[in-house]
Amino acid sequence: LVVEGAGDVIDLDGTAHAWRAGDVVVLPKGWSGRWDVQRPIRKVWAVVSHEEVLSAEASARAVTMRAEDFAPSRLSPDGPREADWGAAACSSKELWEFGPMEIGAWACTPGGFRVANRPTTEMFVVLEGSGFLTDLDGTARRFGPGSTVVLPKGWSGRWDVLEAVRKLYVVVAEAPGKVGAPEPLPQAERLMGA
Repeated sequence: LVVEGAGDVIDLDGTAHAWRAGDVVVLPKGWSGRWDVQRPIRKVWAVVSHEEVLSAEASARAVTMRAEDFAPSRLSPDGPREADWGAAACSSKELWEFGPMEIGAWACTPGGFRVANRPTTEMFVVLEGSGFLTDLDGTARRFGPGSTVVLPKGWSGRWDVLEAVRKLYVVVAEAPGKVGAPEPLPQAERLMGA
């Protein structure tokens, strides 16, 4: 997620993909090229290691998704969660998917609901709204615009959305048929207010 700045990412064949504050830039595994930064950049990023192999054509192209692609009006209703307070009506949109990784946007109206044994690891950045994430041991953490959160596979707890929330997420699933220890959490770096 580009927090501020503007520029282009340039594929090896010279194709330019413009980006600006609020956009999402995906550099697929195997991508090569360059960043041309016209205005200083601050960003939040995730690096996901996986064994999936993209075709030469798919890995040759950067993908840029404009902020308007994940505006609330562009998300599809998921319906309400089983909330113990409020409506917790959710909507979402998948922006990019390959192998064990999915990037998307999610929104939820105020409400509280439980999550039991997450099947995937998720890293997300809150774009708007606020609330609390509470672990099973009762430890609550407040989130709001700019918060970067990682929920590991197997996480259980609850969401309490106080103000309608919208987030960008990266979800990483275990590769099909893979047995053994789970992959490490995606690396997430927060460069906000540094």
